[in-house]
Amino acid sequence: MKARGRFDLPRELEPVMERAKRLEWVTIGALTAIVIAIYMTMGSSQAMKAAWVEDLLSFVTPIAFLVSARYRHGEPNDEFPYGYHRSVSIAFLAGAVALTLFGAFILFDSAMSLAMAHHPTIGTTVLFGRQFWSGWLMIAVLFLSGIPPFILGRMKMEPARQLH
Repeated sequence: MKARGRFDLPRELEPVMERAKRLEWVTIGALTAIVIAIYMTMGSSQAMKAAWVEDLLSFVTPIAFLVSARYRHGEPNDEFPYGYHRSVSIAFLAGAVALTLFGAFILFDSAMSLAMAHHPTIGTTVLFGRQFWSGWLMIAVLFLSGIPPFILGRMKMEPARQLH
């Protein structure tokens, strides 16, 4: 098959693509802080472990988008006659795979805990010289970890519409 001409975004959409990339980098930074905070408060809680794994898998989509956005400028060749502009679709596949892996993890981990009759307790933590039930810290971290993805998701909606 003969290689076709190179495909580029229209000039007016290049700044939108750059904004989308910046938002993905901000997302990776926010996810890093969230993953660290959840890990620090996780203890033996099954729910926090699931939230931690879910946040770890959340890295897949922004990383896949950034990698595919980097390769979309590839020149057409015999193997890819229309170039690499469709590589951005890989991010959608990566998101679906991450969701599937998360579901499989939750199913396996819950089944194992049920089969072993494992009942983890949530202990206490001393913070600022006072003893707290660790569940309060977990609730606070989970609440705060929902704010950045909500804000970033709203910020990503317009570039997503324009680039679609």
